[in-house]
Amino acid sequence: MWGELNSSFENGRVGGPRPAVDEDKLDLHQSFLEVTVLQRPDVVVRLRGGRQEIALGSGRLYALREGPNVPLSFDAVRIIVAETGSWRVDAWAARPVTTTPGLFDDRSDHQFSVWGAYLSKPSVHHASLDVYYMGWDRQNAHFDKGTAHER
Repeated sequence: MWGELNSSFENGRVGGPRPAVDEDKLDLHQSFLEVTVLQRPDVVVRLRGGRQEIALGSGRLYALREGPNVPLSFDAVRIIVAETGSWRVDAWAARPVTTTPGLFDDRSDHQFSVWGAYLSKPSVHHASLDVYYMGWDRQNAHFDKGTAHER
């Protein structure tokens, strides 16, 4: 079991804090339960459910929103399969958490869901392999020419 609170404040930005990325008084950033489903000398399978960060590879595809002040988290179910010194597979289904600046008021975005799989192989002779599949489904996405379903 893991739990982590987040409190983010902004002071001195011209124009004040930006919505969702600069200020959140206090909220639950991560709270998940992780259970080991299988543990052998060569492979471990874990199941994780709850609010969590999803950081993959260098973090550029599913970023933690590190540039802004308030990090991003997801309400997610995730399976992690790791072979000792070899392959690792992550698969997940999640909803991003929307940031509102009050106290304990962040919620899952029920119009936005993500899912995917990530396969990684550690460095062998100065080369590593990362393979991603990512799905994205957002209702009422805003575009320059209007609002539509994005998949």
